[in-house]
Parts: sequence; structure tokens; C-alpha cells
Amino acid sequence: PRGKCVITHEGKGSTITITATDNTGIASYTYSGDSYSSNVIKFDRKIQSGLQINVGFYDLAGNFSNCNCLAP
Repeated sequence: PRGKCVITHEGKGSTITITATDNTGIASYTYSGDSYSSNVIKFDRKIQSGLQINVGFYDLAGNFSNCNCLAP
């Protein structure tokens, strides 16, 4: 799988939006040890500006990949 992510700030929180693709489809997303079924991960706190984070994603065949994104 291949992908990228973008961090946006909304009010007092932040959102990570992951855009990942694979010919088998995407099964799940990971951030900070937690697994998510949605490609949009919302937080009730702001991710510190300038912080680079790493997110991962699994395709339906079980293959894993990851990408980094920088908080604005």
C-alpha cells in the first residue's frame, strides 16, 4: 500500500487525514499503537506545530506501509 497524511487544526483539536491506496483495498490505519477503521483520526487536543508524526496502514492482504506528516 501507498499513502500520505495531512494534519489540520480545528478549534482546540487536530485531525489526521490519511489517503492510502492499494489494489486489494485498505483494511486499517494505525497511529501511536492504536488501530483505526477510518482514515480520519480526530483528537480533542492540538498536535504541536512542527511535530512530525508517523501513521501506518494495512491493505486487505495484510501488507503494511507507513508515512510521515508534519503538523502545521
